[in-house]
Amino acid sequence: MQLCRYATTLKVVAFVLYLATAGAALLLTPGITRKAAAILIALPLLFTGPALLRNRVYGGYDILFMCAPFSDYGAEYGFKESHNWSLVDQVLQFAPWQHEVRRAFADGEWPLWNPTMDSGEVLAGNMQSAPLNPLNLIGMLLPLDLATGFDASMVFFLAALFTFAYARELGCSERAALVGAAAFTLSSAMAFHVGWPHARSWTTLPFVLLTVRRVVRDRDFKSWAILTAALTLLIVFGHPETMLHVVTIGVIYGLFEMFEAGWRGMPVAIASGITAVLLTAITLLPFAAILGETWELRARTYIAKTTVEPIVAHNVVKSVGATFIPYFGGASWWTPAEFDFGTARVGSIVLALAAVAAVRFWRRRDVRFLLGLLIPSLLACWKLPPMTTLFRALPLFNVSLNERFGFAAALALSLLAAIAFDALTGRRIVLVVGIALALATAATWSTRMHYRIDHELIYIGAAAELAGIALLLLALSKPRHAFAILIVALVAQRVVEDGNIYPALPRKQFYPRVPLVAAIPRDPMYRVVATSNLFAPNVSAMYGLDDVRGYSATTLYAYWQTTPLWSPDAHRNYHDVNDLSRPFLSFLGVKWALAPASLAPPDGWRVVRDDRSTRLMENTRAVPRVFVPRHVRFVDNHQVALDEMALATDFGEQAWLYSREVPPHVAPNGEATLDVKRVGTRYEVDADARLGTHVVVTESAWPGWRAYVDGRRVKIERANRAFLSVFVPEGKHHVLVVYLPDEFVIGRAISIATLIALIVIALVRATRSHRAA
Repeated sequence: MQLCRYATTLKVVAFVLYLATAGAALLLTPGITRKAAAILIALPLLFTGPALLRNRVYGGYDILFMCAPFSDYGAEYGFKESHNWSLVDQVLQFAPWQHEVRRAFADGEWPLWNPTMDSGEVLAGNMQSAPLNPLNLIGMLLPLDLATGFDASMVFFLAALFTFAYARELGCSERAALVGAAAFTLSSAMAFHVGWPHARSWTTLPFVLLTVRRVVRDRDFKSWAILTAALTLLIVFGHPETMLHVVTIGVIYGLFEMFEAGWRGMPVAIASGITAVLLTAITLLPFAAILGETWELRARTYIAKTTVEPIVAHNVVKSVGATFIPYFGGASWWTPAEFDFGTARVGSIVLALAAVAAVRFWRRRDVRFLLGLLIPSLLACWKLPPMTTLFRALPLFNVSLNERFGFAAALALSLLAAIAFDALTGRRIVLVVGIALALATAATWSTRMHYRIDHELIYIGAAAELAGIALLLLALSKPRHAFAILIVALVAQRVVEDGNIYPALPRKQFYPRVPLVAAIPRDPMYRVVATSNLFAPNVSAMYGLDDVRGYSATTLYAYWQTTPLWSPDAHRNYHDVNDLSRPFLSFLGVKWALAPASLAPPDGWRVVRDDRSTRLMENTRAVPRVFVPRHVRFVDNHQVALDEMALATDFGEQAWLYSREVPPHVAPNGEATLDVKRVGTRYEVDADARLGTHVVVTESAWPGWRAYVDGRRVKIERANRAFLSVFVPEGKHHVLVVYLPDEFVIGRAISIATLIALIVIALVRATRSHRAA
């Protein structure tokens, strides 16, 4: 923390950390010349340089000024309009998650629980918060706002380094490998998604392919070690869906290589996979434990079983067009209604070179594999048969967003381009590709007008694509200067086309301080909410507040079932609240609410303070997060409980406890005096119970909660469908309620034991090597 404070006084501290980290990675990579190293380090700066070199924030954090109370102070912070609304996930998910990871580490805890959203959410268990991700760990040397630029730079860098290394493994010259590295690093897939966990995970694909090839061909300890490292990195980067995709491609590639080199490498590959899983059990087991409890998995499973997504010509045209033509549906920062991410788009230069490789070198075995990767990946990206049919029939794939295979298509095109560059041939093919792109641009002009694309965008995209073809033709005709011409042309084309996706913002715009948010008391027993789109969900984490709303990829299904009781008319992906009078909000501990200044306080609420267009109100009926209801209603059916709760007006009067052991009935609850302390993310309760008492804790009942009464572990019951209840016997007792999943404890033990075993193996091998020398 002291280092973070010191870092704020330096002007280029994120840049220095990037240079140091990237340099260390290069030192671990054999056979790279200084020239190649300099280019690999420089490539990310084409996008992130304005942020790193000016000590600015890399990301769409100005989006926050689109909602009150921040919009009330936009002018004071230099805000005029949001640069790119499509980057909203960084504002509402990734930065708040990392803030909570840092807070947990600072408190001496493993980041298991996030109390700031959805009345409590899993943190490490969602995998995307990625507490073991080495980039996040190194980034903790920086304040979170500056870490945004460092993290993005390192993601770009790893994409470049791993692609370069794999291209060299395929026999490409250093210059050709640099062309392939630049192509994938600057592709649309990376340029847009660099701030998302799945882009971070996709960077490992060329690393996995490289190590699989080594395992099949070398079948030695070194190849086992580097494949284990690649798979471990893929897992800790924290995107399960991409992990599935990358591992699948790696397995297919391994089988492809084994058909030629033999099957003796298979045991080594399997051993690497098992070792990586054991090493990351601390991450994988908690995720596996919560996956079945998520609303998202249930929703996707239901859709996969009941819905056949029709092939809509309009959507296919949009996806295919965005793959080959820049701004086909607009640009993300232009906010058109028909915007498509164009995940597989690499630009005309790379596309033309890839076409040369496909036509001239298709007899090469590695070219055939890349073409075999490219075509299915494009079909998946475009949501076309037979890939869509196959994915619907495969477990796990049927609940995945498989259009993200566009990343694999971008990599395949980039590597094909690298292979073609070494030959410096195919000018006719390049000319044909250029003519085809020009004709496609002209033919789709009216379609793009229908999408309301700005003329300026169309002209810029067309000029960049056709100028790229012209420069590629020039490069092919001048072999001595081909690399310099091509790399400059490629860089210029990609920066012109996709260099404006992310803004470099002043640090003061990163979750700015405003008076009304600062005025909310930080009481650990109560929560906040805001009406409509005010004070967007998850942002509360950045201000030390806990919200009942949430915006997540892992929502507890039971909690989602309660939303009709307090958020029945949500219009967004999160649970927006429009009626503060609902009694369930009081049960959730909502004591403070931000609302428009024109909104009159409902019954039981009072106005605390008005500030410009926003009002802070207090709920006088809020129930603390740990309380004793006056009655308990035992039920053995969750839907019955939900139906009865929909009619309740006072949740302090009665709680619904789920039990299959007790017949359904209503009973008085024993009285008790509670002295409650929240220590980190656990509750310490000193209870003086006159009779046996059911104590309710309004934390979402994800699997993994534990309760102890006087040090003895006791059973936790479900209260009000989605929350916790602990029975406290008569008398004075100390109660501890803590989120500590058994799967985490087991996974931690497995990971530590595996790490120790690997260290011992490494020491033994080093000792034997020393003696042999």
